[in-house]
Amino acid sequence: MVYPPPTPINVSKVVFTTRELEVCGGMEAQKSFKVESLRYEDAWRLFEEKVGKETLDSHPNIPELAETVAEKCGGLPLALIVIGRAMACKKTPQEWEHAIEGVKEFSLKIFRCWIN
Repeated sequence: MVYPPPTPINVSKVVFTTRELEVCGGMEAQKSFKVESLRYEDAWRLFEEKVGKETLDSHPNIPELAETVAEKCGGLPLALIVIGRAMACKKTPQEWEHAIEGVKEFSLKIFRCWIN
């Protein structure tokens, strides 16, 4: 009797991000590295893209408030994307001022880890 050759085992990777390097160790990550921050211009462009022109133009005070929120993200792509998308529907200055308070405590350390 002839059996088919064994099929190769698929290797998959699990990739995650965290604010604390210790989490990488706790998850037994095989590799980890610190994610570098974007330059101000690139960070603003990414944030602006995620928020959207309609929201930024919805009130005269929002562009300045949005820049403050983006600055508080520390140039971290993940933060800029997540917070930018969350703010895309916020069209009052009060909502943006609340966001500024919320991101004041944001940790500027982000690590990316993966497990084979």
